[in-house]
Amino acid sequence: MSLMSEAIKKKQEANAKLDARHKIESPWTIAFRRLKKNRLAMVSLFLLCILALSAILADVITPYDRDQINLADKEVRGKVMELPIKNEAPSSNFILGTDELGRDIFTRLIYGGRISLTVGLVAVFLQVVIGVAVGSAAGFYGGIVDAVLMRLTDIIMCFPFLLIAITVVALLGPSIFNVMFALGLLGWTSIARIVRGQILSLREQEFMEAAEALGIRDSRKIFKHLLPNVMAPIIVFATMGMANAILTESTLSYLGMGVTPPTPTWGNMMQAARSIYSLQNQWWLWIPPGFLTFITVMSFNILGDGLRDALDPKMNR
Repeated sequence: MSLMSEAIKKKQEANAKLDARHKIESPWTIAFRRLKKNRLAMVSLFLLCILALSAILADVITPYDRDQINLADKEVRGKVMELPIKNEAPSSNFILGTDELGRDIFTRLIYGGRISLTVGLVAVFLQVVIGVAVGSAAGFYGGIVDAVLMRLTDIIMCFPFLLIAITVVALLGPSIFNVMFALGLLGWTSIARIVRGQILSLREQEFMEAAEALGIRDSRKIFKHLLPNVMAPIIVFATMGMANAILTESTLSYLGMGVTPPTPTWGNMMQAARSIYSLQNQWWLWIPPGFLTFITVMSFNILGDGLRDALDPKMNR
């Protein structure tokens, strides 16, 4: 009896292992498992989480206020006066030095990251909303609707993005809201074409024929049956779009057409150090914001590549 029970137990364990091996997993579970195998993408995700947490907890991390002008007693013409600690090199008090007004660079870097990430997030949200709406309508209805929306998309794509963004911001005036509006208004064309192509393919599938036979209304067909199957390319676009939005905001701010001081962003912090003297002798003014911009943009791009590979159903498990 003991031998028989042991044999039955081994058979049950073997069946359990076989069931676990053939367990049905959701596409998102498979995608996450693939993503975890991509070490470079996981490192990028870890860095982005650190940057996001630093931006959220800026008030706790830094000992100084964002726009605080730090003063020191200095002797001027025989009198001791309190003057700003201008362009102070990194020290124990200011780990990344101070700027031309005596403000702590490290503090402004963290707050600048909050602004830059917020601009990128809001801009990408607008791009996705507009692009998904246009692409869904064009792909689902086809005909004249598709022709009009896609010709409008082609017209917008013909214009140089950065030049039009500068023009829009110049007309509206430099501010954080105008920068987000301009980036969102001009950057939706790529995702619109992607969503349109996916829906054109999906609407010919059997499940859409069944939805048509059941008399389901158009809005439910789009939001319930079509868009959930297009989420993978939308997520990849949003990830890479964050990198483009942050880089474009930094460019606009560097050119003086983005977020205006004293609100810090990585772009306008580099813009404040554009003189030859600062570039040669005051590295702490421009290398830290430039390095953080590089790391953030690179991390978003690498994470986007990783997500694209992880969400591709043609990839081997």
